[in-house]
Amino acid sequence: MILLEKENILRTLEEISANKPLELPAESVGVWEAGLKATDAGYAKAEAAAAKKTGAFGCAREAGFGIAAGVGFGIF
Repeated sequence: MILLEKENILRTLEEISANKPLELPAESVGVWEAGLKATDAGYAKAEAAAAKKTGAFGCAREAGFGIAAGVGFGIF
């Protein structure tokens, strides 16, 4: 995990130091992301893991909201 993070940081630093303009995709973010998932297995795997974690967090957050709403806290 730490090695991947280090590689990501180094790649980002190389991209920044290249100082090249970025070409923005013409399609929507959803379409672009679907294409990336289809062509990059590493991204697809990371996205699936993130979705799994986010889904678990979302359920816990919703359960907490129900409890908070039941005691009168409307901050969520």
